[in-house]
Amino acid sequence: MTAEQFHDALTLLPEDLVARADKIRSRKRTRIPWKSCAAIAACFAVLLALAYRHAQKNSAPTALTAVPFAAHQEEAADSAEAPRMEAAKGAPADSDSDAAADSAIIYPCVETPCRPNAAVIDCSISILTSRADLEDYFAEMGEYYQLNALRDACHNYDEDWFMSSDLLLIPVDGVSAGQTCIVTEMSCQEGHCNVVITLTGEETDELTNYRVAVPVEKGSVTDTQNIAVTYKSDTTN
Repeated sequence: MTAEQFHDALTLLPEDLVARADKIRSRKRTRIPWKSCAAIAACFAVLLALAYRHAQKNSAPTALTAVPFAAHQEEAADSAEAPRMEAAKGAPADSDSDAAADSAIIYPCVETPCRPNAAVIDCSISILTSRADLEDYFAEMGEYYQLNALRDACHNYDEDWFMSSDLLLIPVDGVSAGQTCIVTEMSCQEGHCNVVITLTGEETDELTNYRVAVPVEKGSVTDTQNIAVTYKSDTTN
């Protein structure tokens, strides 16, 4: 089709069709205000976020699970049953009665009566550095003393424990059967240990013996000559 033919085709269109086309072209296009809509949506999102934070702040706190009293009792029993592993943390020289009670828990004093008809021996302080040493002590001293209670008190001192700690066994022999002993002072420094053992209770004619188990830091005491033990009495006749 030539340009002249195209021009003639356009000019020969019906007038009503041309008028309708002009009318359609003259209409204004409806534009959507996208910017305004985006601003409204952003404001709405901010309001939702503020409402959520407000609801979180005012929400009820999470309920705590109550531990039954029996569970506390079992935990306390387990703690009392296991010997304390702290090494040489005794009360200072000016400790009061509360500190003395604490040291009594840290360092158990166990009664070890003489075996019937056993020979009387002079027992000294022992430094035990392994579970094998402890078993040897039970075997040797068990010929002269009843050590079942001491063995029970030391059952947690296994090889793993001896990896970082040593055990001092201090004899308290020939005391009144009505007495008990507690460690009221304990300190170790530069290879020397000072231990104060206080005897309490009523004096009787019957005699008994005790062993005090004192955990210390591994290798902190290597010579029994460097362990000074002082005995005090707080008894009634």
